Amino acid sequence: MIRTFVYCFAFTVCTICPAWSSPFDIVDFSSEISAQIYQPDPAEVHEQKAFPTLYIMDGQHFIYSAIGYQQSLNWRNPTSPKFIVVAIDTSKIGDGSAKRRNLLNADSKTLINVIEEEIIPYVESHYPASDMRLFAGWENTGGFAIDLLTTSPNLFESFLFASSPNISAERLKNVENLIVQSVKNKTALNKQLYIALGTQENYAVDAFNQLNLLGENHPSQLDVQYLLSSKLNHFTTPMNLFTQGLAWVFRDYPAVNFYSVDDIFSFGGIPAVQAYFAQRGERYYVSKSVAENTVFTMARHAAQADNLGLFLEIEQTLGKLNQETFQPYWTHFFVPF
Repeated sequence: MIRTFVYCFAFTVCTICPAWSSPFDIVDFSSEISAQIYQPDPAEVHEQKAFPTLYIMDGQHFIYSAIGYQQSLNWRNPTSPKFIVVAIDTSKIGDGSAKRRNLLNADSKTLINVIEEEIIPYVESHYPASDMRLFAGWENTGGFAIDLLTTSPNLFESFLFASSPNISAERLKNVENLIVQSVKNKTALNKQLYIALGTQENYAVDAFNQLNLLGENHPSQLDVQYLLSSKLNHFTTPMNLFTQGLAWVFRDYPAVNFYSVDDIFSFGGIPAVQAYFAQRGERYYVSKSVAENTVFTMARHAAQADNLGLFLEIEQTLGKLNQETFQPYWTHFFVPF
């Protein structure tokens, strides 16, 4: 009787309470590979017209981290864009199976083909995805990410991976060859890599150091952000990917806030602020207007510094300030409006 009651209660709650329902779609691409696909709720998206897409290997373990990151940073002063999450799930093969390890190593081309020819086309034909694609993974998926980069360099713009023991000398050589070829062709790869490792993971330090060095020597080809931390270990590094890693990749998105007039001028003044938001709007399919909170912090510090000229320039250039919202903050600095 108790068991029957629990089942009935759970079914009823999941049926009538949207918060308990699944936030993503589940799509099978084969008998062994599926994907959980999260799309930002249209009711919560006010201006963004298309979305970056984060593809996560073994995403069944990490999808809620990626969803939570963007939801937590969008409710007041957005510091992350909304983005689609595609959690690639190979658990039917077996997380620790030889077949899965082979798919991420010697037979990686097979899995790359599934991603390139099936998963990405499906996502981009069914969801409002922009052309900005990110790939994230942990452990053996790091070496797989290198294969993705070197065999299909146009697929992903950014790669985030951690604690990978399988970045071999051959894979590093493939990255080097890709860079050499790009330099020879006078093109730029413009790839971003965020890589994280705990200091005790000594089996991977040399490979990660070499990968970082390739970025240092060829910054226009490979922009590498490398975190080697004694505060992280093999099992906590993936959480860093979905906090600091995503913050680094999306570092050109947050609305800028200023803390002094000198801060405004150091940034480049009003023209630089306008250029930042124009580029942000182009890249993330959002408004190109300067964010209201950015205008507020600029005007507030102009007023506090008794810089009426800058205050008026802000109004004239960025639009009349919302009197009802902002007036109480600075009417005591200047004459009444």
